[in-house]
Amino acid sequence: MRLARIQTFDRTVVAGDSLGTCASFPSEARLPYNNNGDTAAELGNESYTMDPPGLTAQNDISVSPFHNGADPRHTRRANVLFADSHCEPLTLERLGYAISSAGAYEFIGPADNGRFHTMLFSGTGVDADRLRSREPEERQRSPVLTRSDGSLHRHARDEVRRCQRGGR
Repeated sequence: MRLARIQTFDRTVVAGDSLGTCASFPSEARLPYNNNGDTAAELGNESYTMDPPGLTAQNDISVSPFHNGADPRHTRRANVLFADSHCEPLTLERLGYAISSAGAYEFIGPADNGRFHTMLFSGTGVDADRLRSREPEERQRSPVLTRSDGSLHRHARDEVRRCQRGGR
């Protein structure tokens, strides 16, 4: 998402704990972390990005059928960094993700299915159809505060570490 499109900096997620592509798999089918791995079902595979909930075929430009979701690794919450640089631990439900009965994240579906929302990824603080209908090149795949190689800028990395230590 372009910085100029963000209207509610305190309610727009730009980075966070990511499960990686194994979010697309049922809980029982996920494989353990592998430092040299490139298997989609492995924990942490491509976890440098986090896909928003509420994708559609029109705005999902991934070349892979697998998507990355937030990882609730801190007492069933994921630490997320907002555009105003504050960090919060949030549940998957609060972030807008829908989880299937098998434990796989549901990313793609009709906007009115009531199972997910885009409020914290829309840039406006409301459940916006914009995520579902905007041009593919504007889709929020890489967080605003990342470099082209996917690594966090120093100030964003420091804020995430501070949040993980329990600071605000």
